[in-house]
Amino acid sequence: MPVRQKHYLLTAAASCLFCTTSVNACLLTWDFTVAINTIYQDKANVIDDNIVVGTVLSGSFSYDDGLSEDSPDRDYVDRYADPNGSFTIAGLGIYDWSVSAFVVHQDSRDIVDVKGDYWSGNIYESVEIGFYDHSQSYDNGVLPVNWHNPPLPFAEIEFDYTLSLGTDPCCYDSRLSGYVSSIALHAPTDVPAPSTMLLLALGLFALSRKAKRS
Repeated sequence: MPVRQKHYLLTAAASCLFCTTSVNACLLTWDFTVAINTIYQDKANVIDDNIVVGTVLSGSFSYDDGLSEDSPDRDYVDRYADPNGSFTIAGLGIYDWSVSAFVVHQDSRDIVDVKGDYWSGNIYESVEIGFYDHSQSYDNGVLPVNWHNPPLPFAEIEFDYTLSLGTDPCCYDSRLSGYVSSIALHAPTDVPAPSTMLLLALGLFALSRKAKRS
């Protein structure tokens, strides 16, 4: 076997051996539709003119089902941020949003949200889907992954879009809200488990050893 090919095999084997447990999860993607019921204002002129009360918008969001809670210093809120997550909605959004899921714990209910937001200086843009969970079914660090089968009707799940450019002394320049009319889950995208990657690495390593002897 040529030296260059043997070197490639060794490099591939080594890289596989260093794979982390994060690849043992699935990327979940939900498609949704929302009906707009209130347009507060649009001073920033970022809301499409075709969007009026009653308009139904479509979009999607996604995040990893293996996310760990990353706000241990705040007992009342569980936050799950996914740097590789996505959130899009037709006709809205001018920045790339970071995606996080939240469960805020209260005495008699939880607030469950998935949020995409962008923050830079005085500019803040966010899109959010969320609901009040009186059954408190996300206690003990449970990541919300059942948006397509929530513990309440879709119409009770709220939607909100906000953009603040720092020009309005109150709070925002453009904002609208509505409610969810549907959420559907895509087939999860599987990622190879660590054990699979390790077996592959061992196989490549064995091949390289055999080639070296020949």
